[in-house]
Amino acid sequence: MVGRKEKMKILLKDFRIIIWLLALVISLVVLIPTTPGVVVKSVSQNSPFKDKVFPGDIITWINEKRIKTPADLKAFENYTGSVRMIVNGKLILGYVNGSLGIEVAPVRKALKFGLDIGGGIRVLLEPVKNVSTKLLEATKEKLETRINVFGLKEATFTIIDVQGKKYIQLEMAGGSISDVKNVLEKQGYLEAFIPKIVKLSNGRGLLLVGGKKHRIEMINNTLYIDNKTVNKTFYIERIEFKFVNKTDDTLIFYAKVFDSKDVKKVCMINEPGCFVNLRCGYLRGTNKKMCYFSFGIYISQEAAERMKKLTQDMRVIYEIDRASGESRKVLENGYLLLFLDGKLIDKLSISPDLKGKLVTSAAIEGGAPTREMAKKEMRFLQTVLSSGKLPVELRIVEVNEISPVFGEEFLREVLIIGVVAEILVAIVVSLRYKNPKIIFPMLFVSLSEVLIILGVACLIGWTIDLPSLAGIIATLGTSVDAQIMIIDEAIHEKKKYYTLKERIKRAFFIIFSSAATVIVAMLPLMSAGAKVMQGFAITTILGILISVFITRPAFGKIIEELM
Repeated sequence: MVGRKEKMKILLKDFRIIIWLLALVISLVVLIPTTPGVVVKSVSQNSPFKDKVFPGDIITWINEKRIKTPADLKAFENYTGSVRMIVNGKLILGYVNGSLGIEVAPVRKALKFGLDIGGGIRVLLEPVKNVSTKLLEATKEKLETRINVFGLKEATFTIIDVQGKKYIQLEMAGGSISDVKNVLEKQGYLEAFIPKIVKLSNGRGLLLVGGKKHRIEMINNTLYIDNKTVNKTFYIERIEFKFVNKTDDTLIFYAKVFDSKDVKKVCMINEPGCFVNLRCGYLRGTNKKMCYFSFGIYISQEAAERMKKLTQDMRVIYEIDRASGESRKVLENGYLLLFLDGKLIDKLSISPDLKGKLVTSAAIEGGAPTREMAKKEMRFLQTVLSSGKLPVELRIVEVNEISPVFGEEFLREVLIIGVVAEILVAIVVSLRYKNPKIIFPMLFVSLSEVLIILGVACLIGWTIDLPSLAGIIATLGTSVDAQIMIIDEAIHEKKKYYTLKERIKRAFFIIFSSAATVIVAMLPLMSAGAKVMQGFAITTILGILISVFITRPAFGKIIEELM
């Protein structure tokens, strides 16, 4: 007769029990949030912490008070005075007069919840003109590129039809309206210009392009190029020029180097043939910190030809570098002006090494006072350069911010229903088998199965939404059926001519066959494009695989030892 301790030792040495317990421990570790504080969703334009605090930052402390929930932060909404705030482990100071202007959410490092549970925003985008479905699909792909590059990963785009009119719908869990508008409201038509300054003498001057001199005159606000009247937009050497401004003795023109269609590749990470750098330091002789970024881009051959012609006649001069205090070579008026939808977004220096050279690669450089600001600016430039101009002009017709309250209530209800269901299962099993030794392992294994499913979802970054919860509930139902089947096979009196191991093997044959049938039935829901049902299908398949290969073998071994 084997005692209880001996049985426990046998169980703990069995590989099926070891795998089950290991999976359970790992799941518990990844599911317990370890990051204190609240996460920033958005910062208003009028906030005293604008450009100091950014979406995704973690706030843990304000004026000697620990911040654990969004309610803790709301205590400072009507506050007036100096504020000392710990953000990402660093102290940030500001003066508040009535409102912090910061929207936050609880830190959920473990599970990611979908829009229907965790809240978020839903945006409806309408094409300004009637367009084909194919063109709208291309626009949707561009928007997905922008959202993903900008770091707003939990976003889905869908083309919907409302009374014969097509729209693009964006749903983003846990996002803020300001984040989305910042990316979506821009048409994204990028233009890069080099300024050309012409000094006038007696109303005349010279514009140098590609080693050639072109005579410029301005008479009674009429512009003449080589004695020919031109509009404010004209072409020289197949390069587009725009007349910008005139002073007493100076004319300013912008020469277009490239636009969205000329950008062939944007470096997003360091890889062969690509570079991305971000460094910080103090300006020489001061305690002022500056962070600089640079990343590579590849432009078309035509754009490279234009760059060569426009830089060929630039003068190389020397200036003092503010960061190092040393003299360095620069190009006079050697700037690349980036315009997005007609608005200047950045002014970048052109390296003297590029003067008059035909190069299809270039470095985009910039800086900001903090690492966070520099990183955000770099990410924005990478986003715009990589996604290009939208094929279709869109306007935002509807924005809905969905509160997570209903989702949290639903989670509580699901938890209550789950507890009630487990109690009912325990009562039925007690009446059927009248053996407490069977009931407790059954309930514990069922609970562990849910935890392992959630743990795996956390590890792979799967978003839990309502269909996913339905999949977990469905998996629990099949799990209980399998457990009852194992118990029946183990204790059925009419099958005494089979050994206990043989009876459990018979049960597992049926269980594996049933699981395979369910998985095959779920596959069409994953591949047919029915996004509403993908969460249900994936979670159901994930739960069944965990049950078949982890929890059910462990439960079978436990029943084998108990019986």
